[in-house]
Amino acid sequence: MKRRALFIDYENVHFSMENEYGIEPDVEHLHRILEKIEEGGYPTIARCYADWEQFPELASVWKSLGVDPVFAPVKSLGKWGRHSNAVDLQLSVDWMEILWKVPEMEEFLLVSGDRDFLPILHKTLSQGKEVKIFTFRTSTGEILERVMKSRIYFLDETLGLQKVEKPVVESRREGAISTEEVDWLILLLERQERRLPFVGLKFFRDQVLIPFFTLYSGWSFEEAAERAQSLLQSGIDGGWITVYKVNNPLKPDFPTTAVRLNHSDERVQKVLEHFRAR
Repeated sequence: MKRRALFIDYENVHFSMENEYGIEPDVEHLHRILEKIEEGGYPTIARCYADWEQFPELASVWKSLGVDPVFAPVKSLGKWGRHSNAVDLQLSVDWMEILWKVPEMEEFLLVSGDRDFLPILHKTLSQGKEVKIFTFRTSTGEILERVMKSRIYFLDETLGLQKVEKPVVESRREGAISTEEVDWLILLLERQERRLPFVGLKFFRDQVLIPFFTLYSGWSFEEAAERAQSLLQSGIDGGWITVYKVNNPLKPDFPTTAVRLNHSDERVQKVLEHFRAR
């Protein structure tokens, strides 16, 4: 049987499904993804990378499915709290280690549409190994799809996912905030409220809104950060986002600033009713 090594960038999977298809991955989705991958044989090594503090309930799910969850923490840096995600680095290091130390490994499997993995994919192919990439059509880097086209398998087809309408942002960051952007902010914040006991303002801005704009509006990080900040401020000023404080047990003198939707606001009610009816 062919020896295969599987590496999953779970944050890419999670946010692709959430932002592009309007659903949060559950056990059934993860199982079906693995079934598709395992059509070519069971992986000898299977690892899944994420900051599991963001998805605490899913680390044990992956483990129960025979995939080792690898913790890759997210750190905040710079003016906007920009996050330096260790997933890409940790996954790449482990991939190269297997490539060099396990010469009998025949096939390497990547679950991600991130073009930053192109260098390790090229290196793996140059060593005579086989490569397969499993990703979502709408969140696959253009360069990655062009260069690795014959090796890509689209998971949205496997899962039968239908793309939801996303904001069409034609203006740059200095333009007027569109109705679609407001609708999506409300929808994304509501999802986080359902998932978490509270939604930290910095967390929501840096790990939800900024990735949303950079991945799906084609903006640079700086443009996305400014747009996210403007959109949040618009919501706060408009009264449909409420800012409040949450006790911080680690630093009692420095409570966490959190945000939540004003569910009594007519705009919020209309947006949520619209998406729930779809």
